[in-house]
Amino acid sequence: MAGIILNNAHSLLIGSSVGGTTAVAGSVAGAASFMYADARWNFVGDVRRFGRDLGLLSHANKQLSANRNHGLYTFIDTAKRLPKKVCIRNHDMREWNYEEFNKITTRLANYLLQQGHQPGETAGLMLENNAQLCMAIVGVLKARYAMAPQNTNLRGAALLHCIKIASSKSFIFESTFVDAVREIAPDLRNAGIKLYFWTQSDDVPGLTEEAPDFEVDGFISEKRLKEFGPSLEAFEPIAKIMKETQPTDTSYIIYTSGTTGLPKGGQRDHFALIAAAGPTGPIAGLMPLESDTHMGATPLYHAQAFTPFIMCISRGATFVPLRKFSASRFWEQCIQYKVTTFWYLGELCRYLLAQPPRPTDKLHSVRRISGAGLRKEIFKEFYDRFGLETIVEFFAASDGTSYIVNEYHGGVVGIGSLGRRGPIQRLLPGPQLIKVDQETEEPIRDPSTGLCIPCGPNEPGDCLGPYNPERPGQPSYKNNEGATNKKVVRDVFAKGDAWWRMGDLIMRDNEGWYWFCDRIGDTFRWKAENVSTQEVGNLLAEMKAIQEANVYGVPVPANDGNAGMAALVIHEDYVNKPVDDIVKDLATHALKVLPRYAVPVFVRILPAMEITGTFKHRKVEYRKEGFKAADYWMPPGNNTYVRMTNADKNKLAAGQAKL
Repeated sequence: MAGIILNNAHSLLIGSSVGGTTAVAGSVAGAASFMYADARWNFVGDVRRFGRDLGLLSHANKQLSANRNHGLYTFIDTAKRLPKKVCIRNHDMREWNYEEFNKITTRLANYLLQQGHQPGETAGLMLENNAQLCMAIVGVLKARYAMAPQNTNLRGAALLHCIKIASSKSFIFESTFVDAVREIAPDLRNAGIKLYFWTQSDDVPGLTEEAPDFEVDGFISEKRLKEFGPSLEAFEPIAKIMKETQPTDTSYIIYTSGTTGLPKGGQRDHFALIAAAGPTGPIAGLMPLESDTHMGATPLYHAQAFTPFIMCISRGATFVPLRKFSASRFWEQCIQYKVTTFWYLGELCRYLLAQPPRPTDKLHSVRRISGAGLRKEIFKEFYDRFGLETIVEFFAASDGTSYIVNEYHGGVVGIGSLGRRGPIQRLLPGPQLIKVDQETEEPIRDPSTGLCIPCGPNEPGDCLGPYNPERPGQPSYKNNEGATNKKVVRDVFAKGDAWWRMGDLIMRDNEGWYWFCDRIGDTFRWKAENVSTQEVGNLLAEMKAIQEANVYGVPVPANDGNAGMAALVIHEDYVNKPVDDIVKDLATHALKVLPRYAVPVFVRILPAMEITGTFKHRKVEYRKEGFKAADYWMPPGNNTYVRMTNADKNKLAAGQAKL
C-alpha cells in the first residue's frame, strides 16, 4: 500500500513530458490541481508521515524478530560502528567517545549486579544534567533495571513518595543533593533501599564537593569502576541479561510533573526504547541525525530530554546535557558546545524570546528544533528571530499512546498548530477526539448507544490514543492501578474497545489542522460558562508588557463556580512603567479580546513565575492562596482594575459581595 501511495504521489508531482505543448499544459494544470488538492487534503504530508511510521515499524519488527528485545541493542551496534565518535560532551567540555562511554556503562551495570541487585528492580537516580547522569541511565538500563530519574526540585515527602512508588531498590545521587537525601535517608534505609554516592572529585582533580555524612552502601566514580578490576569489564553477564529481556519488561519510569499534586510514575517498556532507538520516527523524524550535536536543554528526568538522548546514542549523534538552563546564555552555550539541534518545551522558548536581542541570536548553528508547547502568538517570531529552518512542533506525552506532528518550514500556514492529519492518516489508528463534560471531565455518551460522541470540526474534545494492554509499548502507572484505570476509557466507538486519555482538549478544524485548547482540568466554570486557562493566558500575554500570564480559577464565598485570576510577570522592558497603568491597559485589552465572563476578576503581580522542573506553570499553590493574594481586581460594574484593599478581601471572604 505504501508503495502505491508513494508512486502515485510521485507521478502526480512530476507529470509527463510526452505529447508536446498539450502534454505540458496538461502537466501544468495537473500540477496545479495536485497542489490545490494537497493544500486542502495534505496528501504529501500524510505520505511523508506514513513513510516514517512504516520505517519505525520495520525497525521494531527487525529487532523483535531477531530476539533483540532490549532497547539498547542499537546503541551497542552504534558504539561498535563509531568507537571514536564523540558520544557525550559535558558542560565543562570533557568528552567521552562511544567506545569509552560503552565501557563505563558496562562497568556500572556489572557493579550493581555484584552488589546483589537483580534485573527487574528499579534504580532511582538523582543527578544534575551531566555526563554522569547519562552514564547512570545507560548503565542501569544495561542491567535491565527500571530507570527512574527523579525531579531534582523535589524534597522531603514528595521525593520519598516518588522513590517508593517506583519500588526502588537502589538510589544513586551526587553531591548537589546530599542535603535532600540526608533528610529522607532513614526512611530509605527502613524501606531497604541501598544508597550509592557518585563522587565527581575522583575524576576531576581539584574539585571540592560535599560528601555524605550519613551511611551509604557504595561510592561510584569512573576511576573506582575501573579500579575494581576485570570482573566489571566483562560484557557476557550483560549480554545474557539483554538476551533474556522481553519487550514488555519495564525500562524506565518518567514521573508526571506534579502541577496538580503528587507525581505519578509513568512506566514504559523496552519496546518503547526500541521505538525511540529507530533510525527514523513519526515525531521528530530525522532529528537528531548522526551528524548532529544535540543539546539536552531540559532535565533528563523529562521525556523531552530523555527521548532524544536515546535517539542520539542509538543513531550516533553527540549529546550535550545542559547542566542548567539560562535564558541569557543559551545561544552562547549553543555556540560553545557546537549544538545543531535541541528539543524544547514551550515556556523555554518564551523565556528565550523575552531576552533582549543579541548578536548570538543568529551566530549559532541551530537550524532544526523539535518540541511541544510553542504558543501560537510567539511561534513565527521565535522562528524568524533565531534564524531557524525547521520547527517540529508535536503533541504527545511520556504517558500517552498517540501523537500529532507539525513540521514547519516557514510561511503562514500551520503557525502554532499541533499538526495536520489528512484523509490517509485518519484511516490509520491515531488520535481521536470525543466530546467531554468539562465540569465532570467525563465523556459525553450517546443515550441510545452508550458510546462516546466523536467531535466534529472546530469542536474541542478529549484526545484519545489507541490502547491495548495485551501489546507491548502500552503505558501504565507504577503501583497505581487506580490512576491507570482512570486514563482508560472503554466502549468508546464500539462495545469492548479501549482508548487511552491523553489528558488534553484538542480541536480539529475544517482543513485537518489540530489545535491545542487546554489541559483537562485546566478549565474552570464561571457565570455558567467554561473558561480555558490556556486560551485566556495566551490572549493576556499578547500585551507586550506581560512576560508571563498564569491563569486559574479561585473560589469566592457566596459565588457559584470559580472566579478567574491571573498571576502576571511584567516584562523587563516595562518595569519602569507604573504597574497601575499596566493593569489598566490590561483591562482594556482583556475586555476587547475576551468575553466578559472570561476576563480575570483578580490580578496578582509576581517578580517571577513559579514553575516546575519541566518549565510548566505551577497552579496548585496559587489556587490555594486564592483571591486574598490578589493585588488588583475588577469590582462588579467596573471596566478596569483597581487596587484591592484588605477591606475588599474581607468583604469577599465573608460572602458579603456578589461578583
